[in-house]
Amino acid sequence: MPIPPPTVTDPSLNLAMAVVASSHAPVLLLDGNRSVVAASVAFGQAFGIDTAKARGHALASLGSGEWDVPQLASLLKATASGLAEVTNYEFDLKREGRGDRRLVVNAQKLSYGEGEDVRLLLAIADVTDMRVAETMNDDLLRDKRCCFRSCSTASPIVFRSSPACFSRAPSGFNRPKYGIICTTRITG
Repeated sequence: MPIPPPTVTDPSLNLAMAVVASSHAPVLLLDGNRSVVAASVAFGQAFGIDTAKARGHALASLGSGEWDVPQLASLLKATASGLAEVTNYEFDLKREGRGDRRLVVNAQKLSYGEGEDVRLLLAIADVTDMRVAETMNDDLLRDKRCCFRSCSTASPIVFRSSPACFSRAPSGFNRPKYGIICTTRITG
């Protein structure tokens, strides 16, 4: 059951909520119990969550429960208590009926002064496509090094690649159509 949205009379909290709500990056403002105080429109768009309805709900209950990540909850709890700060924590957001997304989360406790309610600021970056591109680049570099090592006495052969060679590439990536295979000459 969602916690009712707070009646905000604190100007600093009003400002924080306004900044979060207007952010062009996926950002959340949570209370000490890890319930949503404010969410950026970018967060809602990136993860298919109605930000107006998210307010007052626990982070773990957002969406279809895909944000219920025990290690993230533990890190946020430690951050709220002042024992830790979450820096570049990576995890896979597993959503039913959709592909997994690799996320990087940064979180810190906001200080409003003594006796004030705990607030956590979370910034979330989706690095899925970047990780796929890095993997493809590493694969291509490894293939190129192998090819150069064997090409000293080789004849290059140009071939048309099959789409299966690039099955890891997400849609929208440019996929090469041609590659080079080096074959050594057999003399004798």
